[in-house]
Amino acid sequence: KTFSGCWTCRDRRVKCDEGRPFCRRCTAARVDCQGYDIKLRWKGSSPDNPAAMSSRNSHRSSLPIVRKPIALPLTRAEVAAIQENLHGAQHETSASSVGMFTNSLHLDFLPAPADQKELIHHWVHFLCSAMSPVARIDSPGHNLLTPIALAGITSVFEETSGEIAVFHGICAAAAYSLSQLRDKNGHFQHLATKHRQLALGHLRWSVESKKSANSESIWAAIHTFFVQEGVRGHAEEWRIHLKGLESLILTNLQLIQKSIVARAVYESYLCLSIMGNVHSDVDLKSLLAKIPDLSIVGPMHGISHSILEIVYHINYLSSSTPMPSPTVLDRLELLLHLQSPGNFATEGLDKCSATILLHCAYTYYYATLIHFQRVLRKAAPDTLQDLVETAIGHLEAIESVGNEPKGCIWSWPCLVISAECTLLRLQTRMLGWYASKERHGFVNLLVARRLSTQVWKQRTVNPERPEDVHWQQLTGGGEYDVIPL
Repeated sequence: KTFSGCWTCRDRRVKCDEGRPFCRRCTAARVDCQGYDIKLRWKGSSPDNPAAMSSRNSHRSSLPIVRKPIALPLTRAEVAAIQENLHGAQHETSASSVGMFTNSLHLDFLPAPADQKELIHHWVHFLCSAMSPVARIDSPGHNLLTPIALAGITSVFEETSGEIAVFHGICAAAAYSLSQLRDKNGHFQHLATKHRQLALGHLRWSVESKKSANSESIWAAIHTFFVQEGVRGHAEEWRIHLKGLESLILTNLQLIQKSIVARAVYESYLCLSIMGNVHSDVDLKSLLAKIPDLSIVGPMHGISHSILEIVYHINYLSSSTPMPSPTVLDRLELLLHLQSPGNFATEGLDKCSATILLHCAYTYYYATLIHFQRVLRKAAPDTLQDLVETAIGHLEAIESVGNEPKGCIWSWPCLVISAECTLLRLQTRMLGWYASKERHGFVNLLVARRLSTQVWKQRTVNPERPEDVHWQQLTGGGEYDVIPL
């Protein structure tokens, strides 16, 4: 099992017993078991182990990782072994045996099609709808990612591409979702891990390929990892994928003018970078100016280009030295008040969906007002309870509109609102709202709830200066640093 074992056994070219979290072979030999995870390290980042990487860097671009250093890149034979292991196969697959099937499709090598059928069904009929509060037939999940995945699974097995990485990426996202919702024996968690490994392997090969490095499918493949991180709620990893996407965007920015897929991913990248307050050398203001509106994200989530731009300015000014003058703050606050979303565009939507979208727009509006007051005006949370209550009212209203099941608003406005609750009745309402959203199985929302309650506790401990406790203080690289979408 040198293809599916831990990275230490792969390095040593010995059979691994695949014990978890550390294999017994490494434990008995008293060597460090590097585990089974796989990551990407994007160009420009420094390897965790320069000595181990140097020999490979001479003939392979350094693209790899996410949790512990990876000893070797996945080979095609190893990917084939992972595919077999999805079905519990015990024998190894050699590189030569893979090469025998030059005219076969990736579809032909799915070892357990029933599993993949269930995952894709869950993706199409549940997860795509759950990822946004407004159900639309033109959602990016339905209209953009699924066709790319279809192209990948029907492509020649001998070839790797961003398309097949998208297929495995959405399978991983669906498996993580099912793991949260109804996994009793770890089956879906196992599927999620394997599909994630395959997606990472195909993504790396595609990025390294001059032929496909600038393909829209590469951008889409990275986007599937953002979906995975939202479902499983792991801290920090989304930032690594964001950095990788950023490097591709900067080398091929013109793609957003040619491809609706790239445009959708680009808008999500901007929202992630700005709401996540990601520190980068990139000029996000100029990147935001490249597009006149959020033509794809906006109609799905209720956030406008203007509100996103104001959130950017709030975050930027908060780290400026010296602090901005009262005049500058007054101008920004005036612009913010003028963004009241009463006329938010809802063309093409039925009355119920239009009402939901408008409540979402108001949620972002009030969350941004709260964010401005707390971050720039340094207002005490107690003085903002009217704003907080109004915002909670819009969140609750989304759930009460019509009889159809609702999807989920992004976590950033929810966290901004809930973290500033000081009245017990508002905290209770917010906890009730979080409980109602557990049906979606998004762990990042559970983390947002835990973070909010932690903020409440710290303010109770520090009653003299509650305004000094900010939720942002708890997200810097720790357990609460989950994706804000």
